[in-house]
Amino acid sequence: MAGRSAEAISLGTRVVTEHERLNGQDAQDTVAARSNLTAYYLQAGRAAEAIPLGERVVADRERILEPDHPHTLASRSVLAGCYAAAGRAAEAIPLAERVVTARERILGEGHPTTVESRAALAGYYHAAGRTGEAVGLAERAVADAERLLGDDDRVALVARGNLAALHFEAGHVDRSIVLGERLLADAERVLGSGHPDTRRIRSNLVDAYRASERWDDASEAARRNVAEAERLLGEDHPDTVSARVELAVCHWDAGRTEEATVLARRLVEPGNPDGLSAYAGLVLFYEETGQTEEAGALRRVVADVARVMGEDRSEAIGVDEKVALLGQAAADLGRLLGEDHPDTLTVRSGMGFLLLEAGRAQEAIPLLERAAADAERLLGIQDTIEVCINLAAAYAQADRTGEAITLLKRVVADADLTLGPHHRDTQEARLALAICYRKEWRIASSLAVLSRMVLAATRARWDRPRPGQRTRNPPG
Repeated sequence: MAGRSAEAISLGTRVVTEHERLNGQDAQDTVAARSNLTAYYLQAGRAAEAIPLGERVVADRERILEPDHPHTLASRSVLAGCYAAAGRAAEAIPLAERVVTARERILGEGHPTTVESRAALAGYYHAAGRTGEAVGLAERAVADAERLLGDDDRVALVARGNLAALHFEAGHVDRSIVLGERLLADAERVLGSGHPDTRRIRSNLVDAYRASERWDDASEAARRNVAEAERLLGEDHPDTVSARVELAVCHWDAGRTEEATVLARRLVEPGNPDGLSAYAGLVLFYEETGQTEEAGALRRVVADVARVMGEDRSEAIGVDEKVALLGQAAADLGRLLGEDHPDTLTVRSGMGFLLLEAGRAQEAIPLLERAAADAERLLGIQDTIEVCINLAAAYAQADRTGEAITLLKRVVADADLTLGPHHRDTQEARLALAICYRKEWRIASSLAVLSRMVLAATRARWDRPRPGQRTRNPPG
């Protein structure tokens, strides 16, 4: 979806440029192309970039066409949506009110386009905190939509969803549940169980169930959203992360705190979502369950690790301060995720690497020895190799090259057996071993290891089938 949105924006930009060149800035085709580009930005969630385009389109159409021309009204409606998407509901409301008034006068109060405009305006009232006005307008929009379009029409479904959400915001929880349950059944039938609008409706119903302390109903609806998001979007999509957070919060509300914590921690387990969205999800879980200290600690961990180890790591921070920051981060992660969590191990290993990089091998060695032991105990061979290479480098830097050679010989043997002799990680371990032999002036041993690297690389090249050729064995 993101790729298609980017492609649409790129194509739309080229179309606007061509129309401006061929037809001029004020030609109707040029303005229409600019209007399409505004919609593409809005659909891609890039409201801030859509707004200046939308403002220009509205100004052009008000100047070139009549103020109440259908194209002008449509552009004004799109611009209101841009403002609302950017969190500027107060600016969206007067535009949307003007659109509703014009469409009621021109098309009639019961026209589907008028009903849709009224439903959108109710949403903007809601976003601006004008709940009473929003409820009244939404009820009217629902009644008109159901009478004119039927319960299953998209406009009717959206209007009904807005109304259920508004009743919840107004404290009418029981009414919100009745409307939400009926709406969810229709959305599942019409749109499908995994449709984004269906999942949004189900999520709103989860909130209402939680507010009425219907814990089992809330957990079941939240579990359904997790399953649908995993099936359609994948494990690491932000919507999947949000769905898991919602389910964990439901467990917490129901008093199943251990189950909730385990589920929340799964967000950052190997094989599940990782990176910023997962950690943001875990922070959100802590915040929504009142664990503000944990939320703050995790925020600090993410920020500090990025400053010290990430792509944007700061060179203005000294080594001692970096090690101290990582030490605190490792302690926090150990408390929040567990001492044996892979991210805890990675941060702890990073402390040793920073000291090694600074030429302080004696201080790095105990940290790297612990990291290597933990990696061998808990992680696979690939995660262990890098730590062991760093530990061997620390040994060599501290004039303990014999220990480095012993360590690397074992690592190479394990990697040969597990990954194969021509695997990249095996080759890196073998190269490190050759360097250690050379440091000890054991030139023959170093050349023998390098020869094995060349042979492994040659075999890998011969073993790999070439296009149009059958696999052949290496000579000899």
